[in-house]
Amino acid sequence: MTAVVAIMNKSGIALAADSAVTVTNGTGGYSSSKIYNTANKLFMLSKYHPVGIMVYSSAAFMQVPWELIIKLYRKYLGDRSFDTIADYRDDFLNFLVSSSQLSFIKKETNYLSIVIYRIISQTLDIAEYNLRSNLDIKQELDLLEEDESNKKYIEKLKEFLEQVISDYICHYEKINDLIDYDYASFSQEYEDLIVNAFEIYSRNPNIVLDNYSEFKKVLILLVYEYLTRKNFNFGSTGIVFAGFGEAEIYPSLCSIEIDGMLSGKLRYMNNQVEKICEKNTASIVPFAQKDVMQMFIEGIDPNIEQVFKDSFSKIIKGYNKILVEAIDNVELKERIQSIDINKLDDIFRDEILEAKREWQILPTINTVEILSKEDLAEMAESLVYLTFLKRRTSSSEESVGGPIDVAIISKGDGFIWKNRKHYFEKELNQHFFSNYFNH
Repeated sequence: MTAVVAIMNKSGIALAADSAVTVTNGTGGYSSSKIYNTANKLFMLSKYHPVGIMVYSSAAFMQVPWELIIKLYRKYLGDRSFDTIADYRDDFLNFLVSSSQLSFIKKETNYLSIVIYRIISQTLDIAEYNLRSNLDIKQELDLLEEDESNKKYIEKLKEFLEQVISDYICHYEKINDLIDYDYASFSQEYEDLIVNAFEIYSRNPNIVLDNYSEFKKVLILLVYEYLTRKNFNFGSTGIVFAGFGEAEIYPSLCSIEIDGMLSGKLRYMNNQVEKICEKNTASIVPFAQKDVMQMFIEGIDPNIEQVFKDSFSKIIKGYNKILVEAIDNVELKERIQSIDINKLDDIFRDEILEAKREWQILPTINTVEILSKEDLAEMAESLVYLTFLKRRTSSSEESVGGPIDVAIISKGDGFIWKNRKHYFEKELNQHFFSNYFNH
């Protein structure tokens, strides 16, 4: 995991990132993880212009390290510049698709084979658990002949998958670049991969997918809806582009979440855009493990705040019920029962938000507004360190740690490193710095 943050005012933007990376080996009950404190998550995006980039969560894209991808892009970008940070983002995404050196389109089949298997195995594992936990269904299946039992089993799986698909459609929007990619095209392109993934997963050699055409259609539809919608559960990466475009006086940032490709198009979504302007003069934008930074900014732990909100709702509903049970007057009972509890919830939540704004958020932002570039950098580093300290002193895994890389980006001075770890001694590698702009 990761803790990264961007802090901006009109003077510039400070970026900070820790160095912890979690490496997991194996799967299921045989998996193990180890944390290394050597990862690079903060980079110059251009050697010539005031633009930086940070990555968090997965350290690779389709099994290629992001550090390598970013440095190849930096070489490809050269001294070219764009008007806005959003233009740098778009050019970077185009590079991922079009780079013949990286050849991600050629790697797509191997990537999707892994992802499709994970989608099918995780979904069907849950479905099978639910079926086996239902004693009535289990008993019914056990009493049937093998062929009939298999048919009934597939029928129940189909019903479960249809519900999952319905949930996907309700909760996740389509990925913008895949809105026009229809089921028929997907089925024609990836049916063989899906059938193969099911055959590898299936524990029953007597269940051949081609013998259950309706179930196969639903299974393909499940994978289609998953891959074309904005749900990123298998090794996605957050990317933050930050700095100044040629047409931008004040700093801005935009972030995306990305995890792979489908039919030659990227699976990604735009997450956040933050710009400094006359109406928004300062901003603190945390990413990845945000709870400690949010507590600093808002004055309350997000988890505790949620407990307050849930408890208030529970108490109000319970009090309402007690009143109804204690009153004999039918008309008064009905009036009390008709009270909209949700409105009271909204009032309570608005009061908490207003208190946070008045006592914590606005004073903090007003202070950030007048900080110097050096102070912005010190604050960014401190917020990442606070997250590390919280993890260090709790019973949870120390998933934030290692040296903290810090950079300051300003319109006049460009990208300046304040803290940067090297895997080599500077004094022994002067050629690296001498040749830096030649690579």
